[in-house]
Amino acid sequence: MKANILKHTAILLLFAVSFSSCEKEKGEEVPFIEIWKDVGLCKESYDKQDILISCNDEWETFLMDIDYGRCCWYADGTPCLSKIENDFYVYQIIVAIDSYSTYCAGMNFEITKITEYPEKVIVIVTETEPKGKWRMCYELHQTCHIVKIPVTEKRIEFKHKNVKK
Repeated sequence: MKANILKHTAILLLFAVSFSSCEKEKGEEVPFIEIWKDVGLCKESYDKQDILISCNDEWETFLMDIDYGRCCWYADGTPCLSKIENDFYVYQIIVAIDSYSTYCAGMNFEITKITEYPEKVIVIVTETEPKGKWRMCYELHQTCHIVKIPVTEKRIEFKHKNVKK
C-alpha cells in the first residue's frame, strides 16, 4: 500500500512539474512598430538574412549597405529611410531580408508575429507563395521588412514559415 502511495505521489509530482514547465513555454506576443515593408534593395546582391540592430552605428551601416539613398525615394524627393529616428535605449530594430530574385509580384514576405518567452524572443517571418504563376520582373528585386520592438536582453531567434495559398 505504501508503495502504491509513493508511486502515485511520484506520478503526480512528475505531472505537476511537466505541467508547470509547459506553462513557462507559453509566450507573450510582442507588439512591433513597422518602419518599412517591401523596400526594393539596391545592392547587386544582399544575402537573404535576418538582422538585429541595437545601436545607431549599426543602423547607419545597414542603410549604407543597402544603398538606400540611391534607390529608395519618396515622391517629394526625400530618401525613404533617412529620416527614421530611433531611441536605441527604448527600441531595437529587426530586419528580415528576402532572397534576391526576378520574381517581383506574388510573393508576400513579412514579419508576422513576435513572441517573447522566458529565455528568448521568436520572430516569425512568413513567406506566402500564391497559387498560379508569379509575374517576372525585368530587373532583379529584393524585399525586406523592417520593424522595431522594445529593447530586450533575451536572445532573438528568427523562424521562417512558408505558406502556400
